[in-house]
Amino acid sequence: NMIQSSNSGSPSFRPPALPTHVAKSQPKVAQLSSSGSPSLKPPASPSCGGASASSKAAEHLTDLLDHLVDASEGRRCAHSTSTSHFDGTDVGSPSGHRSVPLPTGNGPLTDAEIRKLATHVAAAAAIVTCEKVEGREVRRSCLAEVQSEAVEQIMPLLEEHVKHEDLNLVEDTVKACKESGDDGWDVCQHFSPSGEGGSHISNLNSSLTCASILLQLMSAPGVDRKLVSEDIISSIVGLLSRHVKKHLVPALSCCHQAAIGSNTPNSLQPKMKKGKKVKDSIMDDVFKKLYSVLLSTTGPTIRVMESYSLFLSTTLLNDAIIMNLTSISMALFQYDASGHSSKSAHSMAMACGHSLQVSGIDILGTIFAKYTRHRQVLMEDIFPVMLKLPSGKRSLRSYPIRNCINSSVLFGDKNLSARVVAQKNKSDGLSATCIQAITALILTLVHRSVVPVRLKNLGNDISNDSKKNESRYTSGLGGCHDAANFFGAQLLSRVNRKSEDGGASIFRPILTNIVDDLLTVQLLPEWPASEMVLLALCSQIVGSLDRAGKGETSLEQTYIASVTGVLGKVCSHMATQLRLERESPLTMPEKKDGKEVNLTARPTDDGEDNRCICNRKQLTDTFLLDCDRCHRWFHGSCVGIQKDNIPEMWLCDECTMQNCIVEQAKMFQCINQQEKKDKNIKAEEMFMDRVIVFRQLLLNFLTLASTKSKNMKTARDFHLAKWIQSLDTPTPENSNSEIPVKKSTKSKLVCYHFMNQWNLPSKTHINRLQQLSAYGNAKICRALVAAEFSQAFHQILGFIIKLMGDSQGTLRKPAVKAISEVIKVDPSLMVKVTVRKAVSKCFLDDSISVREAAVTLVGSYVLNSPEVANAFHGSLMNCLDDAGISVRKAACKILRDMVSIKGYKGRTSACTKLLQRGANLKEEDSIRDMIHDIFVELWFKFEVPAGINLASPSLPPTNGANVVTPGDQVLSRRKSGVNSSNVATFQYWKKMGEAAMQMVECVSVLGTSNFLLSFIRGILSEIGGEKDSKVKERLKRKEQVESHCANLVASLIEELITREEGKSSL
Repeated sequence: NMIQSSNSGSPSFRPPALPTHVAKSQPKVAQLSSSGSPSLKPPASPSCGGASASSKAAEHLTDLLDHLVDASEGRRCAHSTSTSHFDGTDVGSPSGHRSVPLPTGNGPLTDAEIRKLATHVAAAAAIVTCEKVEGREVRRSCLAEVQSEAVEQIMPLLEEHVKHEDLNLVEDTVKACKESGDDGWDVCQHFSPSGEGGSHISNLNSSLTCASILLQLMSAPGVDRKLVSEDIISSIVGLLSRHVKKHLVPALSCCHQAAIGSNTPNSLQPKMKKGKKVKDSIMDDVFKKLYSVLLSTTGPTIRVMESYSLFLSTTLLNDAIIMNLTSISMALFQYDASGHSSKSAHSMAMACGHSLQVSGIDILGTIFAKYTRHRQVLMEDIFPVMLKLPSGKRSLRSYPIRNCINSSVLFGDKNLSARVVAQKNKSDGLSATCIQAITALILTLVHRSVVPVRLKNLGNDISNDSKKNESRYTSGLGGCHDAANFFGAQLLSRVNRKSEDGGASIFRPILTNIVDDLLTVQLLPEWPASEMVLLALCSQIVGSLDRAGKGETSLEQTYIASVTGVLGKVCSHMATQLRLERESPLTMPEKKDGKEVNLTARPTDDGEDNRCICNRKQLTDTFLLDCDRCHRWFHGSCVGIQKDNIPEMWLCDECTMQNCIVEQAKMFQCINQQEKKDKNIKAEEMFMDRVIVFRQLLLNFLTLASTKSKNMKTARDFHLAKWIQSLDTPTPENSNSEIPVKKSTKSKLVCYHFMNQWNLPSKTHINRLQQLSAYGNAKICRALVAAEFSQAFHQILGFIIKLMGDSQGTLRKPAVKAISEVIKVDPSLMVKVTVRKAVSKCFLDDSISVREAAVTLVGSYVLNSPEVANAFHGSLMNCLDDAGISVRKAACKILRDMVSIKGYKGRTSACTKLLQRGANLKEEDSIRDMIHDIFVELWFKFEVPAGINLASPSLPPTNGANVVTPGDQVLSRRKSGVNSSNVATFQYWKKMGEAAMQMVECVSVLGTSNFLLSFIRGILSEIGGEKDSKVKERLKRKEQVESHCANLVASLIEELITREEGKSSL
């Protein structure tokens, strides 16, 4: 191939253009979008193409490689000739020396050549042919058909670019700023394409692109493995490590000290004239520009990491390279973008950091899946990273996940306002949320541990000859369980350690944050390992607390409080899901007979069913969609259908489930006939099992999503392995028997059905799968989670109840707090006999803190349940005499709310007990003040309606003078028409009468009026008792209280008169 010289004197080449079908699949270069987030568009997913297309593309790529090799060799020879003479002139050149320009980059290829090669290699890599060899399908990439000689010649040239790149752009920029010596250093000119910094960035991008090309050439299916070079691999790892740790992590964190480094010589510290430090504002501008330029390399870096992840899955590497890749990926979790001052810079750093973390998680997941011997080491490397995670609210949770269904919309809250519902429907009932990136990493590692399920014959594993032919499926979740249990054990062991200063472990908040994240994603089908990790943590916690209760181990008090709180949080989450499923279950739809419908009817016409899932009644100016099967009307916004994009046929979720039942019933019937299982099984009735139907519909959703995401594929495998394992391990009737029970025919059919769907079907088959809306998929997830949580919930709840009766007070108090969190979300649990008995025992506990926690627990529930209020009434009364001040305060607070409830049967006895405690001068001031406020609120603080003059006659004197009773005034008021027509006045005097009668009842129970008189005199006197602390406030209310007392007396006289007349209503 001939090399031509361009107008500038540098050699150029014009390789033949690729065929049209190849050019169309060329990827676009990753760039940063206008919002600052990296927009990476990889090549289209490989598809099996024809052999002719692959051969032509390989031929064109071979020609391109030859052109590049010859161009590089021509430039090298020309440069060698131009510098071979001492006088600097070319031999035979009439014009003397004529220099031949070298490539702009630090390597044998130009930037333009590297970009063109990257585009053509990516396009060729997207062409994959499928061949059948010995009955199995073998994939072969177009790159494998490229001539090996051409590839072997181009790889050293690309490697030279990778090896040569050893820059530290941060130090170089600081050095350039220092050498400028004044405030006028133009940072924009420095990073322009013609500037020194811009040249360095261009060289860095070229080096990253070359690394990506090398990895694609070495990882292509069917390529000659002799091309794989360990030196090239090590060079790429070194380039990636330097770039990530020296450039990207400081740029993401916007940390100048971390960017410059603690080992930087003082001579590199930027200075001004006269030895003064450069002003902070100048350095801030320099670093901001530098970081912005460095973040522009995010796209090429991501392509290298994605290529490395693919290379890892096809090639075994040595431990040193694996450890380096692990270190690189872990470093991406240690940045804190809160250092960026501007909102745009912060958003850009967060977007770039998230994209890099996704690639890092993919690399770590691939290592975890393929290199099993490194799993424990990789897990242990996570914990030092946790200590470096950002702690601010702005950067703590920066990993966006797929939108979660809003609970109020999902769980059938019919009291939502139209505005709230409309807002939720605007995003298809979804609301965005984020978790920690480290939590996403942990779940991904557990997901990647799943292995394909295989059918295994028991053979000699059992001694019973009748079971020799029995088969079981191997568990695909063994590695997942090991990973989850190892992580849980390591995390809890660190939580139980004291910090360096002797205080609580620094891993306590880390544990809480991780549990919160796991509960956040627990209902999302793409994170199925969250349930496994949660249960593993709970199992480890239960084991450690159980051993502590038996005295086998000693635990830190802070550890006990933390892990018991985790148990309460997880158990309350489970209780929430079970309650919502109980109150708003997702049931199987009933069969509907076909009937004639009016196709021209409107939603507002008589006989039309317009009950949408949101329960909105307003139909005016709203787009509604008619189901083509049941002809029920739905809001387009509720089901995710836009008015300008209506499908030809649309079915609601219930009709989709009905179609799924019919479709799967036919399939089960065929399976049953082929396998000759049981002729008596009716497939349609069997598939009406709600769990089977829900799992199949969820599998349909995951199958479609797996074509777009690698993580969804691993989540799909995890679900299938879990379902097959649950169906394949029936519980034996005799738990002591070592012989497994024979599986039912139904379980065998379902296992066989799911096993047939392990591999992804064709795209044509995927497009025909029955799919629910986002709302329907979310409710299915909730129903399945509730079914799986049922057993675990009762086990955890039972253990918490057990801790409430433990002999150690350090375990009993946090247990009471944990059970209160559970009862708060599901108050009906207080009706359970076991819970009520455990709480009652806590009222008699030796520990004051336990008794206080029990009182607080009952207080949070009694207001909503008169039954429980009456059951714990006596215990609360006894708490007023408790030796613990905190217990008495808690009891007073609860009784304050209880006595205000109309119809509470124990109100008289409660008031009587409170009066006695309030009159006791030995009682604490705070408690006496609280009791005083209770009775002021109950008897003396009424809203006075307009028209009633509180300037009533003064109280009668106490020196025996003539007493003027207000009887005549009362009679006159009665005759003047104080009745129900004046509602406010009537209600006021009614409350007055009730308060007066409560006082009478208290005096009757006490047998003396001394306590009541002492209380009223304390209110009316100018100076209270010796321990009164609210004298000023009471003086302000004195006049109002005197008027109320007069009205109370008037109410008592009114009651006497009405009783004599036989008309009392109190």
